[in-house]
Amino acid sequence: MPMLLRCYTLLVYRLHTFKLVKITCVVLGFLLMESSQIQAQNSLNDVKKEANKLFEDDEFTKAYKLYAQLVSNFPNEAEYNYRLGVCMIFSEPNKKKCIPYLKQAANGGKEAPKD
Repeated sequence: MPMLLRCYTLLVYRLHTFKLVKITCVVLGFLLMESSQIQAQNSLNDVKKEANKLFEDDEFTKAYKLYAQLVSNFPNEAEYNYRLGVCMIFSEPNKKKCIPYLKQAANGGKEAPKD
């Protein structure tokens, strides 16, 4: 009987330990996901600041790449579409490429109807 009680106690202890490890892993997973989201948000904030600075300094060719990144992350943001379109006017040999972005900006970020 004492051997059976000992096995039972050991089993209960191991199950309890397993549950604690499982809970700890879940909590750590959520913390890591939250941390990566914060880092991504900080990265996008840095891109926004740099893009705005370059645009204000009339560095349209340099700002082009950053606004393209912002539009890919925020496709319905009218200001990013407008600024990307302006950058394209100054950077792209084919000026017609900017039209969809400028139309979307003019529509307040809603996708422009296809002509």
